[in-house]
Amino acid sequence: MRESLFLGIVMMVSALTSGCAYFLHGEKEEISIDSDPRGEEVVLAGKIIGKTPVNYIIQKVSSKDKLPEVAITKEGYQRHSFRLEHQFDNAAVVDFIFSTGLAGTTSLIADYSTGEMYEYSPKNYYIRLEQESKATSKINNEEE
Repeated sequence: MRESLFLGIVMMVSALTSGCAYFLHGEKEEISIDSDPRGEEVVLAGKIIGKTPVNYIIQKVSSKDKLPEVAITKEGYQRHSFRLEHQFDNAAVVDFIFSTGLAGTTSLIADYSTGEMYEYSPKNYYIRLEQESKATSKINNEEE
């Protein structure tokens, strides 16, 4: 009887800790983008998400080639673009260590395939746009 109870408790703990990165941090994450000057348009993966300052909840991704690009634009300023970065989330290690056997392997695979074993880093971005030069503006106006 005691062995069955112990086995039941071990199985319950394994099941509850499976996918730990998901339960601790979820499949989405908030990033923040601010700029100088403020009011710049922010485009994430081809979709306008707002004007700076902006907070946005974004889906986690499982590989670097899926990391979205961010573009920041404002009339009279040079466009700035960059790709978001991510790093390994330590919750995935905790999950693997505390889950036993098949449950640990299954949760590790689940965390990897859903992107939950990664976290965006940095989460906060501050971008300073440079004004377009007057010479460039003048040439563009003459061509119109």
